[in-house]
Amino acid sequence: MKKVFPFVETVMVAFIGGLLFTFLHLPLAWMLGSLLAVVLWKLVMKREVVSKPITRNGALVIIGYMLGISFTYDTLVQMVKMLPAMFTTTILLICFSMLVSVFIVKFIGISFKTAFIGMMPGGFSQMVLLGEELEEVDVTSVTLFQLIRLLSVIYLVPAIVRIDWFSNTTEVSVTGTFSPESSTLMEVILFIVVTGVSSFLAVKSNLPTPYLVGPIIGCAIFVVVGFTPFYIPEFLLVAAQIFLGIHIGKMVDPNKLKNWKLFGVGALIACFILLLSTILIAVLLQWVYPISLGTAFLSTAPGGIAEMGLTAQAIGADLSIVAGFQLFRIFFILFLVPPVLVWIFKKQHALGR
Repeated sequence: MKKVFPFVETVMVAFIGGLLFTFLHLPLAWMLGSLLAVVLWKLVMKREVVSKPITRNGALVIIGYMLGISFTYDTLVQMVKMLPAMFTTTILLICFSMLVSVFIVKFIGISFKTAFIGMMPGGFSQMVLLGEELEEVDVTSVTLFQLIRLLSVIYLVPAIVRIDWFSNTTEVSVTGTFSPESSTLMEVILFIVVTGVSSFLAVKSNLPTPYLVGPIIGCAIFVVVGFTPFYIPEFLLVAAQIFLGIHIGKMVDPNKLKNWKLFGVGALIACFILLLSTILIAVLLQWVYPISLGTAFLSTAPGGIAEMGLTAQAIGADLSIVAGFQLFRIFFILFLVPPVLVWIFKKQHALGR
């Protein structure tokens, strides 16, 4: 019972944090609220924070399913048509992130590995988990960098695209989307089985963050083929965010936050530079393709698919193009960046010896 109570206590604290963020209408309320709550609980109240592998992995499976079913046939067609642009803009954004990381290293004095993973424009949870898997990476710093980057993008990008220069568009996406409500019972069972089997195979194949990547691949294949996925119940989405927030919050080490003022200023400056770089890339993209600046900017902005998609819908940008670019970057960073970084860091370590 003594082992159970700290976990229940942690979940209750995380739930209260998520609930408070929800009432305040803050973005990603359940995950960010849970994360902040458990960090404060550990830092201020000096209490133990407990995260179980099964809840963390379950949360990743649910999020992986959500990402996988967003990969429709229409999105695939758009990605094929604009593949050269997607590849080029992703490489440019990673290069800008690398340059910004050099600034962070000199300004704050942390390792390049930590700064680079912290500024990498991938998913928040994916980059934190990647930092956890790499040696000599300060997961606390990576978590804070990714958190500041995420919040900066979520709040600043919608404000930027409201400027007439960006939002003056008459684009209407001609591609359709699936309707998860119309999925049959057999399709529901099929996607549950596919999600479980693809997670198992990803673990056996030693893929990066397998409980996330496996469902993305498996579900994406079946959606593209023509099967109709189903909506995940709201309470499961909330639970996934809470348990992921707990896991990430547990990794934050308060003892490493002594220079938080310098750290925060440096991270904000770095995020601002990264957004300016994104605008430059968007201008180049609009020059090559007949799309609006708003669509180009949201396609290359270092944010999440959901947040950028909602913003695109609000200003009338092309949802299919935005989703295609965002998905390509996530897949590119998930599959290609981790092994490349591991190889580079190993070479660097060998040369250091």
